[in-house]
Amino acid sequence: MTASKLSIRPFRPDDLPAMQLVRQAAFEPVFQSFREIVGERIYSLALTTADAEQAKLLDDLCSANSGQVLVAAIEGRVVGFVSFTLNVEKRTGEIGLNAVHPDFAGQGIGTRMYEFVMARMKQSGMALATVSTGADASHASARRAYEKAGGRIERVHFPGAAHSFIQRPGADTDKCIALMREFVGKCAREKGRRRGA
Repeated sequence: MTASKLSIRPFRPDDLPAMQLVRQAAFEPVFQSFREIVGERIYSLALTTADAEQAKLLDDLCSANSGQVLVAAIEGRVVGFVSFTLNVEKRTGEIGLNAVHPDFAGQGIGTRMYEFVMARMKQSGMALATVSTGADASHASARRAYEKAGGRIERVHFPGAAHSFIQRPGADTDKCIALMREFVGKCAREKGRRRGA
């Protein structure tokens, strides 16, 4: 099987078991990396349910029937998936939970999924597309795929993410990065005011 036979289509309910297998296989090294980074004690206190929580998140995304969950399939076999949201008011799209089965890694499937989603965002009038990802080694292939899809990795730190991929479909990425930094700075200042700093 090759990625040249790849199709990207909307999720169907009967895809969910295969999507869960893809998710589990793709994120196993990520959760192991987290365990190594934070240590066994912190992992056991804070992250032991991460896999189950993520499985529930995928179930919830698929039950929402939003049309914003897509699968990548080769000859009918689900080998990847990507979820996304569109905020029409803010003209911002966000790539959410996504994965490619490790058996199909390195074939450009992730890049093709992200390109597909960003094209859909652009068609929907979005001015900015984002995705949050990890800075650890287990996320390296995801970061490469985001960059190959036309994005730019920036070290914009905010709660819950070490990196953000920021892409403004059809416009100046540097301006978007400046806007994101301004937004993150504003959030940090407001958080400081709430704490009385």
